Amino acid sequence: MSEDFSLEDICAALYVSKGHLCREFKKSTDDTVMGYVETQRMEKAEALLRRRRCSYAQLAAQGGGAEEPRHG
Repeated sequence: MSEDFSLEDICAALYVSKGHLCREFKKSTDDTVMGYVETQRMEKAEALLRRRRCSYAQLAAQGGGAEEPRHG
């Protein structure tokens, strides 16, 4: 999930209106579409870090939302 896309992009790909998608997605998942996307990105980033497959900087470059931890 490293590519950037918008809610409008998702709606266009699914041929549905923004209102319909948001309403039905929220009803089914109790989450927003973009909230779900962000959760999936964070879970993927966490898994990659746990397996030490990439650094914080690499994740951030891929759009994973990770930042270098700050100490002190």
